[in-house]
Amino acid sequence: MLSPEERGLFKERIRYLDRKIQPGLKKLHWSLKGASAAFISECRLHASKVQTIVNEYKAATLAIARRAQQMSEALLVQITGKRVYNDLEFEEDQKEHRESIQKKLINFYEDSIAVMRQTYEVFKNDGPEVQQYWYNYTIKMNKMMEDALRLNVKWSLMELSKAINGDGKTSPNPLFRVKVILQDNYPQTPQVEFSPTLVQLANMVNDISTHLIASIAVFRHLPEILVRRKFARDPIATLVERDEDIKKIQSQISSGMQSNAALLQGYLKTWDVYREIWEVNKDAFINRYRHLNPMVSSFDADTARYMEVANNAQKEETVLSIQFVLLDCSHLKAAVVQHCIEWQNKLTHLLNEMASSRLWELHTYLQDNAADVSRPPQTLEELSRSLQLHETLQNELPKIEAQIPPIHEQFAILEKYEVAVEEEVLQLLGDLNSEWLAFQQCILDSEVMLKKHKEKFKTSLIHCADDLKKKAQSLLQDFGTNGPFTSALSADAALDQIAAMRQLLAKLKEEENTLRSNLGIFKIDQPASKDLQKLERELDYIQQVWEITKEWEDHWNEWKNVSFKTLKTEVMENTAFALFRQLNKLSKELKDRNWEIIETSKSKIEQFKRTMPLITDLRNPALRERHWDQVKDLVLRTFDQDAEDFRLENIIELGLDKHVVKIGEISASATKELAIEQALINIAKTWETTSLDIVPYKDKGHHRIRGTEDVFQALEDNQVALSTMKASRFVKPFEKEVDRWERCLSLILEVIEMLLVVQRQWMYMENIFLGEDIRKQLPSESASFDQINSSWKTIMDRFVKDNNALRATHFPGLLDRLVEMNASLDEIQKSLDMYLETKRHIFPRFYFLSNDDLLEVLGQSRNPEAVQPHLKKCFDNIKCLKMQKIGLTNRFEALGMFSLDGEYVDFTHSVLLEGPVEEWLCDVEPAMRWTLREVLKNCRLALKKMLTKRDKWVKEWPGQMVITASQIQWTADVSKCLVTCKDRGDKKYLKTMKKKQVSMLNKYSEAIRGNLTKIMRLKIVALVTVEVHARDVIERLYKSGFIDVTSFEWLSQLRLYWEKDLDDCVIRQTNTQFAYGYEYLGNSGRLVITPLTDRCYMTLTTALHLHRGGSPKGPAGTGKTETVKDLGKALGMYVIVVNCSEGLDYKSMGRMYSGLAQTGAWGCFDEFNRINIEVLSVVAQQILSILSALAASMTRFTFEGHEINLVWSCGIFITMNPGYAGRTELPDNLKSMFRPISMVVPDSTLIAEIILFGEGFNNCKVLAKKVYTLYSLAVQQLSKQDHYDFGLRALTSLLRYAGKKRRVRPDLTDEEVLLMAMKDMNIAKLTSSDVPLFNAIIQDLFPGIECPVIDYGKIKEVLEQELRKMGLQVIPFTITKVIQLYETKNSRHSSMIVGNTGSGKTVTWRALQATLCSLHKSGDPTGNIVREFPLNPKAVSLGELYGEYDLNTNEWTDGILSSVMRTACAENELELRLLP
Repeated sequence: MLSPEERGLFKERIRYLDRKIQPGLKKLHWSLKGASAAFISECRLHASKVQTIVNEYKAATLAIARRAQQMSEALLVQITGKRVYNDLEFEEDQKEHRESIQKKLINFYEDSIAVMRQTYEVFKNDGPEVQQYWYNYTIKMNKMMEDALRLNVKWSLMELSKAINGDGKTSPNPLFRVKVILQDNYPQTPQVEFSPTLVQLANMVNDISTHLIASIAVFRHLPEILVRRKFARDPIATLVERDEDIKKIQSQISSGMQSNAALLQGYLKTWDVYREIWEVNKDAFINRYRHLNPMVSSFDADTARYMEVANNAQKEETVLSIQFVLLDCSHLKAAVVQHCIEWQNKLTHLLNEMASSRLWELHTYLQDNAADVSRPPQTLEELSRSLQLHETLQNELPKIEAQIPPIHEQFAILEKYEVAVEEEVLQLLGDLNSEWLAFQQCILDSEVMLKKHKEKFKTSLIHCADDLKKKAQSLLQDFGTNGPFTSALSADAALDQIAAMRQLLAKLKEEENTLRSNLGIFKIDQPASKDLQKLERELDYIQQVWEITKEWEDHWNEWKNVSFKTLKTEVMENTAFALFRQLNKLSKELKDRNWEIIETSKSKIEQFKRTMPLITDLRNPALRERHWDQVKDLVLRTFDQDAEDFRLENIIELGLDKHVVKIGEISASATKELAIEQALINIAKTWETTSLDIVPYKDKGHHRIRGTEDVFQALEDNQVALSTMKASRFVKPFEKEVDRWERCLSLILEVIEMLLVVQRQWMYMENIFLGEDIRKQLPSESASFDQINSSWKTIMDRFVKDNNALRATHFPGLLDRLVEMNASLDEIQKSLDMYLETKRHIFPRFYFLSNDDLLEVLGQSRNPEAVQPHLKKCFDNIKCLKMQKIGLTNRFEALGMFSLDGEYVDFTHSVLLEGPVEEWLCDVEPAMRWTLREVLKNCRLALKKMLTKRDKWVKEWPGQMVITASQIQWTADVSKCLVTCKDRGDKKYLKTMKKKQVSMLNKYSEAIRGNLTKIMRLKIVALVTVEVHARDVIERLYKSGFIDVTSFEWLSQLRLYWEKDLDDCVIRQTNTQFAYGYEYLGNSGRLVITPLTDRCYMTLTTALHLHRGGSPKGPAGTGKTETVKDLGKALGMYVIVVNCSEGLDYKSMGRMYSGLAQTGAWGCFDEFNRINIEVLSVVAQQILSILSALAASMTRFTFEGHEINLVWSCGIFITMNPGYAGRTELPDNLKSMFRPISMVVPDSTLIAEIILFGEGFNNCKVLAKKVYTLYSLAVQQLSKQDHYDFGLRALTSLLRYAGKKRRVRPDLTDEEVLLMAMKDMNIAKLTSSDVPLFNAIIQDLFPGIECPVIDYGKIKEVLEQELRKMGLQVIPFTITKVIQLYETKNSRHSSMIVGNTGSGKTVTWRALQATLCSLHKSGDPTGNIVREFPLNPKAVSLGELYGEYDLNTNEWTDGILSSVMRTACAENELELRLLP
């Protein structure tokens, strides 16, 4: 049967056959016998032909298949498994085999091509369709050939792999013979290597696959050869090379080679025991060995050791198989044995050399010394040498004798190892013992001979000693008689005589030394000659005397002959005194000698010393011509002191030595005058170089003086110096000059001071008069300032051209012009103040802005948006207004207001922001009040409709109005409830009221625990704070049984009513009543109201009712200021808090009081008693005038000379902290104006309870008690540390943090959250001794509750790595402290690390920094880039730390801390900053 592809190939044959058969199927019938027989015969013939073609085709296909099989089986690799290849024989053998097989393969391939060409002859004339089938057939045959070649390569490599790795059952047979050789790589150390090397072996085997691919690369694809069409297929060799099976086999071969190489390298290590045999440099070792001079036994042992090593090497295996490698170690063994033989030869050669050398040395020593010691001495020197030699040899006999046995031993070792020794050396060795005996006899004989010669020389030397003694006595007597002891001789002659005497002395001393040396040979001790020693001492003394005399005469002759004006008095004086000291010392030592020359020389120098002061005075460089005139008047003679011929001797001739005292006075006076003269010169030089520091100011060509410290310092120093000069009696010659400089410096000081005053005012004014609005409103002042501005520019331009302080300040008329400018600027300032005062009268809230801020606001009248930043200074909580332009005009309108916390309230009616800023601000204020009144009205009505849905109602209205409406509703409900209780005589209605209140609070608490926006949370927490107090009031009323609306318990509460008659909110407490202020407060939070707060409210409201001020007093942290502020919030008032200090004056206080009176706001003056008593007396009158006007119900009154408006709602409160240092006692008249309130420690438990409730906790009363108990016990029982704080502020911080934790971990119980917060906020700051006690307190407060453990796994792991990188030990304490710091940083803005030196403070924050950075790099979200800004505040002044303002130049110098903080805050928010 033919396949579909084959049918397609024979398509035309079959079609032809079908045509032939067709008549028999349709036309012919069996009845046509003749025709049918012929037709059948013809059909058979044609069918037979086609069958023959088909058979031939099939036979051809089978033939090609056989060829393909033969190609696949004719492997390109031949490995018999019996032959072991040496060196690179394998490569050659395989190459020959490949070439042979390649030829066979080519033949098979060509046969296949020939068969296909023959087959194609049948089809070549067929149509395109058959040609396509033929093309497909060639592709099929090509695939068969490809597979054959692929299988060939695959099976060839498998043969190779089997030879390398074995067949999995048995290990491979040896294939390669590899020699292990010792390769000499001179000059490097020999190495044990393989031949061929493992690299060569690996390359040879691994290259087989490359060669196989290359062998089949000659085969092209059949379609390319037969069809002549482009065949889009990679070459056969490439396809085979990419085959995955082939790659795997190649990998197996490669890994087999590698594992075998590892085994071979491992085998090499077994030869490491012999490594030192060939690695150690023999020559260098032998040299070191020689220097060590080893014992004979060492030579024997070392030589024997190398013989043993050679024997061990011979025992190693010569041939062994390691997988497919047969190792041949014969070459290595031979090399090791050869090295051992070389070592033996080297050692025995060294021993031979050393033994022969010692033998020859000993022989030479015995021969030479025997000859020397036996020779008779002819002179004393020879006798001395012979005696010394004899003694040395006698002492060395034992040492020499000890050298003989080792020499015999050395030659015995050489004989043992059969080392050849020279005949001559052997002869010496044989004669050694007899030679030694002869040497000993020679020593004995020479001793007798030397004794005889010794006696003969001794007698001669004794006679020579007597002669020397007589000569010494004679020379000493001659010196005593004829020595140079008088001044009659000249110094040179005396020194020559001394030199001659020294020569004679030297000869005698030399003779004496020779004699003493010779006598020493006979052990006779000859003492040194005393006469010669005495003579030498006398010569030394007399020589010193004459040398001093000669030095003095030389100096005197030099000074006498030079001009007087060139004399150096200091050198003269020092020389004279030095020579006199030397002579004086000698005269004391030689007082018994009576040498006349000493006294003569001494008297000459002494006489000169007496005239030295006169010479010094006359050579004083301070002497001027006027002083020399005084000297000439003394002697009544004239002379030229500067003449060349005026010399030292002229002083005596002129008789100047008779007026020493007077001349000394003149010289001293000249010195003092010179000091004054020099000081004046220095002052002049100073002001020649002193310049003013002038720098450009802005970009309009103006300049300003920057620094004047240097100038003022120079002025101060020079003025002090001039004052000192004027007080001196020597100033007379310079009186005019000193007066002139005093005037100059005074003028410089005045001008610079006036310059700085004018500059300060000009710089201030210049900024103001830049604005067009100000210029329009102050035209005359602007014109005056322009003139001053022009004058200032002219003056400063002149200073820039010449900035020398002296010349610049002495410009004619400059001081007068500056005084005029200052007066004009003062006038402009007064006008400006009046202008600002008028603006403040229009909008009184401007009183709370500084002049600079107010001027900035007034300068932006046309741009309402630029006024926005200043709104929060004019209103309690308006951050900005929502503005929009009206149509296409440039006019703005305000649509609503934003608080600092982001709350927005729409104005009821938009406010047109047009015209001067003070006017439209006057519209904004009533718009704020009207809007809040309308909102409150609507909010109250909405509350009435949604009493049961307060949680929804809260979300719809602003926080301030929510609290106020809620209080109005509560007041109404309680009043109604009290009336009902009184009517029915039952207080259960109060209990029902309380239940409703608790239910409402629970709803709020539930809302707090949910996910709220920031504004919503602030709103509800503030509302809850007020509502909790409302609940407590109801509870108190219920418990006390007061059920009357007129009872004091109810009247004492702060109650809010909505008066229908007034249609407004009214606040009542006791007998006082106030209208609600409607100041926008936003969501600024409310104070927890305690009984102390209630009492304070009552006192303050009563004080306001009585037209008095309130004065809460008490220690820090008792809520003085906060209570006043919270009362203001309850009444909707604008409360301004002023921190008082010593720097406040009555003017600034008066401005503040004027603002309060006109705005109706409250002022709370903190630390009021810090103000100076002088200011307080004026302030008392200011406050009295306001309070008196309020009492008189006036709407306008006179204050500080001006008539101003008075708003009834204004209030003045002061807070004081008595008992502090630096506090002032208030005057009685001031005390009487304020109602005092003593603020004591507040009820912390109640505060804690309400804060906990506001943070969403349940069971707040119990938890609050536990928190308060913890902090109370901590204060009582823990140690006292400076950094501990367990006060109210710390307690509230803990509770706020607990609330944050409560929202982060809703899965924990309230007790667990609070316990965790307590530990997080406190454990880190406790000392190690306090931690157990603190934990014990917590355990008692929370029995049975375990603190949740936070997993710091990743952080701890990275932290430990970083500590190791820093070279530190990983200890639990360090880990704990770093984790605590991490937690502290997460809960606080800033942290302080406290501890002793060396306790690890720096390491802690550095380790945390490194940990967070590493986590950030690894992509962990808990990580952060941390940059540090180290700073040491103690190393700098306060000004350098925080920055300071120079009042003289209006220049701000940035501080280190402010600069660093600015940099840190400006950085990317994702980065943490540290300021250690």
